Amino acid sequence: GRTISTGMYSETILGNWKDRPVVVKISKLVEEARFNWELDLYQTCMLYHDNIVELIAADMVPDDGQIMLWRVTAYHDFGSLSDFLQHRCGVIDPKVVCKLGHSLACGLAHLHTPITGAAHGIKPSLSFSSRGAVGMGNKSSVAMSSLNCSNVLVKDNLTCCLSDLGSSILHYQENDEIHYCDQTDLSHWLKTVTTVRQDSLQFVAPEILNGTLNMNRFETFRQVDVYSLALVLWQIARCCKSDDVERHAYELPFQHRVGANASLTEMREVVCKEGYRPHIPFDWATEQTGAMGVVSEVVNTCWRHIPDSRLSVRNIQKKLAKHLPT
Repeated sequence: GRTISTGMYSETILGNWKDRPVVVKISKLVEEARFNWELDLYQTCMLYHDNIVELIAADMVPDDGQIMLWRVTAYHDFGSLSDFLQHRCGVIDPKVVCKLGHSLACGLAHLHTPITGAAHGIKPSLSFSSRGAVGMGNKSSVAMSSLNCSNVLVKDNLTCCLSDLGSSILHYQENDEIHYCDQTDLSHWLKTVTTVRQDSLQFVAPEILNGTLNMNRFETFRQVDVYSLALVLWQIARCCKSDDVERHAYELPFQHRVGANASLTEMREVVCKEGYRPHIPFDWATEQTGAMGVVSEVVNTCWRHIPDSRLSVRNIQKKLAKHLPT
């Protein structure tokens, strides 16, 4: 199939599965822990939702003497939100900004919310190698912890779905344990977020950058997602144009301060020590009762330095829902 993207340890190609286009991510064995962790989350956490990418199949495949990890997901023609905003969307109106943001909040709300006595697991029609079966039980809370424009996909109906849950954090309510890759030691997760995935440091919350994150309290991981959502929503809103709002060029958060490839030290200086946040155009905030006024309020509240002062994703849903297209 056609190559969509390549990374240090993986290649993503466009494939075909039972006469439907799919995305096939082929990773090296070094990614096995993240690969298995994401599959386990889909199996046990009821992740089949309109705003979470559909996982169709997964397997470990021999290839020229190596074992490769294959992950097959639904294909969406618009691609990532990053590609959509840079190359595909042109101009979007304020209600579409709210629609994209609302769908993101819906996906995160489903991840964040525990459900008791739910049927969960993989769909019976899916093809997993040596994987478990559908059962009854509790859906645990999940925090994505790595939200950015590159791991969000845009669907044909202009809603978003979350993808790449390999860095997600899982909360077991029964014993109040917090896990990453089946481990309660989160030091590997912290290293992944702050050093391995440096391409997304602009979306990392200040409490992670400055080392004050309370890793024994799951609510803090929900608040990390909310901070990242604020920056993604800011990026979406920059592509908006209406009679009262001027369109702005696509850029990464903090790009004009730290460039496109910021270091951990640079991000800590700008976000934590200076308390700087990206500029919100004056014409968003002046439209107080309209869609962009609400977007401005949500962004400003959700990227606050103090995590407990940010909105929950449920509150974000409610605020944006008032300005969805009819």
